[in-house]
Amino acid sequence: MLPLRWLRWTFYRDSYEQLAHGPFLHHVRAYILFMIGCFLIPDTSRSHVSLQWLPLLMDVNSFGQMSIGSAVLAHLYRELCNATRPTRTYIAGCVALLQV
Repeated sequence: MLPLRWLRWTFYRDSYEQLAHGPFLHHVRAYILFMIGCFLIPDTSRSHVSLQWLPLLMDVNSFGQMSIGSAVLAHLYRELCNATRPTRTYIAGCVALLQV
């Protein structure tokens, strides 16, 4: 698990205009990972992101062809099922989709 605070602190302090192509792609990957951890597929703590998403970000150009929406919806369905347990008091996932 990677702390979202570390991602924000490490990658948001640089100016994008001054970055070369290689470091710029690192920032793009970090931003997408941050979006996954904060909004799309957050864990219950909403403060960490799983590193299981990192291999999917190796080729940033093919990331747009992946079905991220299906993964977000599947994660939300799983969390809704988990929320029916009597001991559960919280829910993870993109709960903004519940309002649509």
